[in-house]
Amino acid sequence: MPRRRRQRRPFIDLQALARAGAATRLYELRDEIAAIHRAFPGLGSGSTHVGRPRRRPGRSPSLANTASAGHARRRRRGKLSAAGRAAISAAQKKRWAAIKKEKANAAKKP
Repeated sequence: MPRRRRQRRPFIDLQALARAGAATRLYELRDEIAAIHRAFPGLGSGSTHVGRPRRRPGRSPSLANTASAGHARRRRRGKLSAAGRAAISAAQKKRWAAIKKEKANAAKKP
């Protein structure tokens, strides 16, 4: 039985096609936004800004730049002593017991 030769498929640049499709869709969306603004002129108070989100208020620019660059330092937490852990454990158990007691009293009273 003779062997079949494989035919080569033509090269298709999928990335270029995707980019072209995305650009087309972007133009369509901009046209839709313009049509909506024409239909509802009072709606113009909303932002039509396209691009990077604005910096959140309250953060210094230097911290924002270092965090985005991946150079932000992690906050180190102090070690908790055994006595400290025991104190927290006892306080939490006391809190849970009080909650459990409240639930039991609430169930008894109709």
